Amino acid sequence: KLIVAHLGGGSSVSAHLNGKMVDLYNSDKEGPFSVERAGALPTHELAEFARSRDDYLEYLAHRGGLFSHFGMRDVERIAEGVKNGEIDFTPLEAYIYNIAKYSYSLLAVFDGFPDALAITGGVVKCDYVRERLLEKLRGIRVLLFPGEFEMESLADGAHRVIRGIEDALEY
Repeated sequence: KLIVAHLGGGSSVSAHLNGKMVDLYNSDKEGPFSVERAGALPTHELAEFARSRDDYLEYLAHRGGLFSHFGMRDVERIAEGVKNGEIDFTPLEAYIYNIAKYSYSLLAVFDGFPDALAITGGVVKCDYVRERLLEKLRGIRVLLFPGEFEMESLADGAHRVIRGIEDALEY
């Protein structure tokens, strides 16, 4: 029983039971916003914002999230600005809150607590975000995996498919 939160340019929070993902929030379409992606948004307000479909999708996928508030994607710089009082802390705290909220929402999958919550991705390298998340996630065993291991994971997965250990799945 595991919850996995990946915090990169995009974010996802997923529940894993007996080695299989059984529920997922992905910032491309729902769930917490991320560094670049808008996540779940109120639909009526979105209808007022929409210009063209392409503009809309570009905004949601690459100019939403923290970037829409700070005009940058460097979470370390954002956190430094927050610590120095140069930048409003509210959007960064909302980001942290949303990761914790969506992580806790998956407890229902397990009818209680998972064995652990694994947090991965480049954003985990940021001390401020990591420490604030740990404060919010008290009560759950948290495993931290700072950095990006996406290419290694993709290569390992392809290798397992080639060797016939796993079937290729479409995501």
